[in-house]
Order: sequence, then structure tokens, then C-alpha cells
Amino acid sequence: MKAPKLERKESAFLDDEQVRHVLELLENKPLKWKTIMYLLIYSGIRRGELLGLEWKDICQINQKRQQPIFDAVLSNYL
Repeated sequence: MKAPKLERKESAFLDDEQVRHVLELLENKPLKWKTIMYLLIYSGIRRGELLGLEWKDICQINQKRQQPIFDAVLSNYL
């Protein structure tokens, strides 16, 4: 017996104007939501990968200070 074939849906992406609009809407939102959206928009991370992250994965704490991982990721895109 063969497994049924799944229909693949084409991925939907935001254009530059839509990204700017989303980022404007995030200006007054909590850091948690900004972090989620910045990671989704700029890193290319998939939703499932993002949902598997914990805050400790976002901020690696070293002895001197917190060093957000997303700063390193986003530095290539900003």
C-alpha cells in the first residue's frame, strides 16, 4: 500500500512594504512579540522551529552581559 501524496502549497511571503508595515505595528508591542516577528522576518526560521525555541535559546547569558542571538542574525539584514 502506498502512502497518499500530499498537495504542496506554495509558500506566502511578505513584500518589502508589508514588512515595513508589520514592523511599524510592532513599535509599541512587548519585546516578546518583536523578537518573534524579527526572527520570522529576517532570519528565515520556520514557524515550527520558532515555536520550539525558548527564551533561553534567544538570549545566551555570558558572565559579562546578555548577548541576544538575534542581534547577530539580524546584523546581516539591517
